[in-house]
Amino acid sequence: MLIKPLTESTKLKMLRSLNTRMDLSLSEKQYYTNLEKGYHGEKKCEAMLLEKQLSDLIISDLLLEKIILLFKLIQHLFHKGRFTSLK
Repeated sequence: MLIKPLTESTKLKMLRSLNTRMDLSLSEKQYYTNLEKGYHGEKKCEAMLLEKQLSDLIISDLLLEKIILLFKLIQHLFHKGRFTSLK
């Protein structure tokens, strides 16, 4: 069961928009390409999990914050009280 679907990051949307309007520097272009590949890979992973029609809980882009530390959990599966990271 999909609790929270995967969404495109603000950085990805911004770089995608800028890429069509101007020439990005080499490092910006590489960063944009990596973000794009990562997003498509995560979408494929989410689609495969949904295809299996599991009764488990699927949460994408979970952001946890504790004091100064910040944790981003890309794709996780909760199954019968156990927590499994797919990354």
